[in-house]
Amino acid sequence: MGFGQRSLGSYVEGGKGKDAPGPGEARAADPPVHTPPADGPEPMSVLEATRVIKGLLTSEPSLQDLSVAGEMSNVNLSNRGHLYFTLKDEDAQMSCVMFARGARAQGADVKEGDQVVVSGRIDVYEPQGRYQLIADSIVRRGVGDLYQRFLELKERLEKEGLFAEERKRGLPYLPRRIGVVTSSTGSVFHDIVRVVRRRYPHVRVTLAHASVQGDRAVPELISGLDHLASLGDVDVVIIGRGGGSFEDLWPFNDEALARRIVAFPVPVVSAVGHETDFTISDFVADCRAPTPSAAAEMVVPNLLDERRMLTAHGERLLSMITRRLARERERLEGLTVRPVMRRPLDMTEVRQQRLDEVAHRLVTTAHHSMEVERTRLEAAWERLVALSPRGTLRRGYALALDAKGHLVHSVDGVKVGDEMELVLSDGRVDARAERVRPDDDR
Repeated sequence: MGFGQRSLGSYVEGGKGKDAPGPGEARAADPPVHTPPADGPEPMSVLEATRVIKGLLTSEPSLQDLSVAGEMSNVNLSNRGHLYFTLKDEDAQMSCVMFARGARAQGADVKEGDQVVVSGRIDVYEPQGRYQLIADSIVRRGVGDLYQRFLELKERLEKEGLFAEERKRGLPYLPRRIGVVTSSTGSVFHDIVRVVRRRYPHVRVTLAHASVQGDRAVPELISGLDHLASLGDVDVVIIGRGGGSFEDLWPFNDEALARRIVAFPVPVVSAVGHETDFTISDFVADCRAPTPSAAAEMVVPNLLDERRMLTAHGERLLSMITRRLARERERLEGLTVRPVMRRPLDMTEVRQQRLDEVAHRLVTTAHHSMEVERTRLEAAWERLVALSPRGTLRRGYALALDAKGHLVHSVDGVKVGDEMELVLSDGRVDARAERVRPDDDR
């Protein structure tokens, strides 16, 4: 199917489906009205015709005491205690009512999806020209096929984690473009636009038309999601429809649609039916809204509230800045009255005088230390010179070296005739041992 664009106000875009006539397109002409000939019978009123039909139905014995098996749908217990519901199977449906006395006797414990056998009689509700089954008794036969399929799919997808809250994404705070997947012929899209225009008129709203019930609904709903995903600038999507029976809402219980919602690149809000209606789409979507109008309120902020919030934030910020400036002004004024601020050079001059004193002490201490060290060094030098070999030789001693230049330590190493060299303080003397005389007291 294709998606056209249409303008709704100055900010709404829309797609037109094949069953929605566009500008200049004519709807099918109404059937011609035939006027009976003047000599023919007078036409009956709607009430008269309805009563004729009612008489035919109520006079048929087989319709006044019959039992019908089917699935409960659209179950509604009124404030007066009357039980209204639809009895359906795969091919047809029938409106039914059990009045308060019978409902109380039955306990009115039936619910949506129950498979039942209803016994009663056929009658016609004249204000709406609708035949209905006036129920005398209701016997439950178990959960209906559609509801059982719903429960089985719900359990399977839940086990896969498709309903997990940690998987779901938060809605954008200020969306620029909202996508809506619903029928272009219903009131849902217009209700969403009305709410968006009232709350936040700057956002764009794009419609992807899709049938919301019947055989075409599921593929068109998926196609609508695919179209919005291809645009690339949609920030959030609302998918849904207005209220209806359980079977009317059945397309939103489709597994393929549920998985496409899970895989959608931006958050999806499901708004199917009324607050009491729940579908698989509600469980897998990132957010569930009780109604389409409530979905519109969820996806866009209220511009007036945002302006009030910004104004309040601005006033608080200005108040904080004013208080901070006042504290800093008081602090600065307190600093200016201090002596150091009145005569700032006084502190510098005092520090300079102390620096001169410290420098003088350092120089004096350094000179004294150097003199002490010089005196100690000179004394050590004199002791070292006095203890040196040459100093010993100056005191009259000599060193004896043998022919090989080795120092002669003892007379035991000297024989008569050995040549030696005597080292004196101012030179050397060659000598020969004429006689060797060991000391007697060795």
